[in-house]
Amino acid sequence: MMKILFIGQLTDNSGYGNAARSYVSTLSKLHESGDIELSLLNHSFESDSSLKEEEKKLIQKYSLVDHGDFSPQEKLSFYTEENIAKIQKYLDDNKDNFHVMSLVVPDLYKEGYKFNNLAFNWGSNGKILNKQSISMPYVMKYAAGLYPCFVWEFDSLPKAWSEGIQFVSNKIVKFISACSWNKEVIERCTNKKSIVIPYMVKPKVEPDTEYANKIKGSLKDRYTFCMVGQLQNRKGYDILLKSFLTEFKDDNVNLLMKCYTGEVFGVDSQQTVDKAKNLILSVKNLITSYGSSVNDYKCNLIVIPGLIPEEKLSSIYDVSDCFVTCTRGEGFGIPMADFLIHHKKPVISPDKGGHLDFIAPNSPLIESRFGPYFSEKSKHHATCDMNYVDPSILSARKQMRKMYEIGKNNDKYSKICDTMHKHAKEYLDPDHNVRMFRDLLGV
Repeated sequence: MMKILFIGQLTDNSGYGNAARSYVSTLSKLHESGDIELSLLNHSFESDSSLKEEEKKLIQKYSLVDHGDFSPQEKLSFYTEENIAKIQKYLDDNKDNFHVMSLVVPDLYKEGYKFNNLAFNWGSNGKILNKQSISMPYVMKYAAGLYPCFVWEFDSLPKAWSEGIQFVSNKIVKFISACSWNKEVIERCTNKKSIVIPYMVKPKVEPDTEYANKIKGSLKDRYTFCMVGQLQNRKGYDILLKSFLTEFKDDNVNLLMKCYTGEVFGVDSQQTVDKAKNLILSVKNLITSYGSSVNDYKCNLIVIPGLIPEEKLSSIYDVSDCFVTCTRGEGFGIPMADFLIHHKKPVISPDKGGHLDFIAPNSPLIESRFGPYFSEKSKHHATCDMNYVDPSILSARKQMRKMYEIGKNNDKYSKICDTMHKHAKEYLDPDHNVRMFRDLLGV
């Protein structure tokens, strides 16, 4: 029986964390059917006690070590001497007889790379240096092969990633990409083959009725667009705000933004509030200075900061009419998929990016082009030598206006919703993912 050791951010609420749990959920089905023997090794920025009980049980069931109560402080004591011994025993007992499947940033494959405050203190010259650290290169010396899971939002790789991938190149069997766009990028940049296996959307969480009613009070029965994601340059909130505020300054329309900054790392939500306020003010000042004077906006902005329980997120989706994003690049787009499948409402998105695999033909797409990366702060090693998506403000305005007007026609609106929902549901069929993993692993 094939043995798979999956390494990823299993216990935090980051995008990598949600993606890792998606793949683990599918792989667990292969374990249960006797196709593989699955084991897990956690590499997380943070433990999150708000994970669903079924998620905690899944992680605990297959993990090589005990995860405690998933409280944030667990990251400080997770790799005890006892747990390190358990990991070492697995490596010794299964040397050259297991494959690693990993969803980590590719820097971590390289010797000498360290995250000093994380559960995994990566890069140790092939040795476990202390009781609280372990390195990816060390694990790979015991493995028969590697299936790296790849997700990225640009058209080329950072230098550090290329170096990390090169370090384990002889162990790579095949890359696993979350979307067709990532498959094209990783194959072009590494000359290694990749397969596309999308992330699986979790079952629908029932909304918090009391919370939904509270939000409805601020929406005032207006048409409501929503956007969910990290408040950072790549997510295109600046483009979205410019588009929304210029297009709907004279209309009773809402834009609800559920965003976060560093809350996944323990940062206070007030930072998100302040950042959102500053961004909104700067966009309004631009419109006032360079466009027609706008002192009284009829449109309404609602900002919900921080990380919230899934029941409340489901409530936000339920009270919204349309999801809109001006993202500058997505490796997949879990919130869009969730909105389409579980809430059966339309999504407006750029015409380039990893989300297009599950977006139906003739959907409302924002015209865009590829352009160099510029930001006040470089994220994930991105540089201006790399290109990401540059959505058109005019096109975003056009698509939002079109969807707003169509929303007044129930039959036409329902047809668009049904078409987009059906396409996404068929493409993201969980049984299809199981078959794809079976084909990949030859089991």
